[in-house]
Amino acid sequence: MVFLRAGRCTFDAMKLIAMMVTLIAGPGCALLFQEHLAHGYISQVEPRCSTAPGWYLWDGLIVLGDAVLLLHDEESDVKILSEEATLGVLVYAVAHLASFTRGREWAVECEDARRRFDEGGTAVPPGAASVQRARTQRDPPVNKGFFCSSSPTVSPASICKRNEATCEQGRTAAMLGVPDMSACALVDVAWCFAPGLGGQDPARCAGIAEACAAQHDAAVASGDASTVGTCVEVR
Repeated sequence: MVFLRAGRCTFDAMKLIAMMVTLIAGPGCALLFQEHLAHGYISQVEPRCSTAPGWYLWDGLIVLGDAVLLLHDEESDVKILSEEATLGVLVYAVAHLASFTRGREWAVECEDARRRFDEGGTAVPPGAASVQRARTQRDPPVNKGFFCSSSPTVSPASICKRNEATCEQGRTAAMLGVPDMSACALVDVAWCFAPGLGGQDPARCAGIAEACAAQHDAAVASGDASTVGTCVEVR
């Protein structure tokens, strides 16, 4: 009998301690005490946050303790918790589970921000990576600039393409007749004619207006059906 009473007192003391810790922690240890990135943080300044798992692990332990307490009370013949107390423990367990989940997310975001800072890049705000991925999937890529190759001695010899590899292919073919074609380099604008001016890759583009005009006149003289209008500046 003495041992039973001692065991009951020990369990009651542990229950009291668990309830006090739960009440002190309130909505969750991580939510109250864990240092995390400020909302909208995007800077090369060293991030002020914590990657330590301590606070959200405490939340996990409290959830585990509450689960053990609820299961023990459910399976025991003598109920320790009233219905109100059971509901309260369940609510606190859910709150700490949410705190555990958020705290772990904060730690991951902090680790990512610190890594970007150490690499010399710019840390992104929490959740920005997923937003950027969604935006990239929603909006089609927009081509900007051209890769161009030209001859310093033969003015009409000029090739511009959106893609560097395509430019290099055209340059290789052109070098069979014009061996001094320059390496393909990125430029902001080109002069183009032929279908595709509003699309992905205009078919006929040159690095300068004079070269485009010469190619256009040659296409017209040869009766090229793809010739449309005159040369226009394209970015």
